[in-house]
Amino acid sequence: LSANVAGIVLAEAGLKVALIEKMSRLGGNSVISQLDFACVGSDEQVNAGIKDSIELFVKDLNKAGKGFNDVAQSLRIAENSKRSYEFAKARGVKFASKLKHLGGHSVARSLETEGGGGAFVQTLNSHFESKGGASLKRVKADEIIFDESGKVIGLKVREE
Repeated sequence: LSANVAGIVLAEAGLKVALIEKMSRLGGNSVISQLDFACVGSDEQVNAGIKDSIELFVKDLNKAGKGFNDVAQSLRIAENSKRSYEFAKARGVKFASKLKHLGGHSVARSLETEGGGGAFVQTLNSHFESKGGASLKRVKADEIIFDESGKVIGLKVREE
């Protein structure tokens, strides 16, 4: 999904962008997942009166990871969860109005994407294409092309 988000940001900024996917469908494994989305401070949490915090989310992530998590990465996930949620909502992704209290979380903070991962990816991709982005399927990147200074200037790809 990070490529979809990057593509959207660039396309919204007016740049010409193409996303390439090696599979015949966009979104990889996200398409076949339910794509429950953990978020601190969502509208659903506020409406339900659930007390949550970034610190609690980080604690939950690290407890579930049995201490193997990179704490800085866990903090980044927690700090950006609401921003990611708002980004997706603003581009048409729909979430069920109920929260889930999934394993590993000490409070209900997981949102269910209406239509699962497939709908999430399809909605973001439709928005991306509405901003002029192109989605190319069954494409493999063979080589990154650099200019003399080392700046990336393109990709060598194969279709089908």
